[in-house]
Amino acid sequence: MRKQRTAGLQTCRIADFQIGRASKRREVRGFGNPRYSRLGSLRYRFACKIPGLNANFWLLKSVCGILREIMATADEKVLVFPRSLFEQLGVFQGFNPEVQRYLPAILDARNNSFMARAQAETNPAFKQIIPYVIITDGRSVLHYVRGKKAGEQRLVAKGSVGIGGHINDEDHTLFDFGLQAFQAAVKREVCEELSVQGEFDARPVGLINDDSTEVGRVHFGVVHVLFRRPEQVKKNEQVITQVEFVPIEELKAKREQMETWSQLCIDNLAAFLK
Repeated sequence: MRKQRTAGLQTCRIADFQIGRASKRREVRGFGNPRYSRLGSLRYRFACKIPGLNANFWLLKSVCGILREIMATADEKVLVFPRSLFEQLGVFQGFNPEVQRYLPAILDARNNSFMARAQAETNPAFKQIIPYVIITDGRSVLHYVRGKKAGEQRLVAKGSVGIGGHINDEDHTLFDFGLQAFQAAVKREVCEELSVQGEFDARPVGLINDDSTEVGRVHFGVVHVLFRRPEQVKKNEQVITQVEFVPIEELKAKREQMETWSQLCIDNLAAFLK
């Protein structure tokens, strides 16, 4: 990686991509102005707080790390199905326990495809399939708070009882084995964030659709329940914080501080635990 300087243009080069913005004067809104530019602000803080070090070098490393994350997200392809299929099967709002009515049709390879995540996040004509796993010992439920590194920035700092995430094109062979292979993808999602002892036997118990929010309009939750004791579950990733098993009655008191999907799950816990 190297940095180039030209009059009025500051750039960094990542592989074959040149990224920069003209900044002829410090008064303009541009790459070099710490008042208006995120990158300029980073440079300003480094220069002030790390005297004697090559601040531009450390800034460049930070900026390029941010850009790599953005590019990775842009390249990611996630599993979606058309909203028109949902309308054929029967649109619902909130939680629905009729897994067999919806899930086999949604997982049929003829009815779904992979789409660039950046496009899927803003296209309500499609629904992204999201496994959402509730971990419980029957008396308490695993609860956590989404940290700043969470992939879905609209949910940062929200409480949650669901573990899971997008199914991407790395799982493209899962449909060769139907629901069993889908469960393998669910296990992979959970094990990225948690270390879970014992056989992974999460079972689907319901579905979530919430068209009342920006996030909900482009996602479709497949809720699973996994029974585990607290000592069998440990945190793996930094994207989740404050991980703990919370008694069900206490959890209900936290309901309003949680993301919408978790609120819907809490409202239906009695059905999950049967």
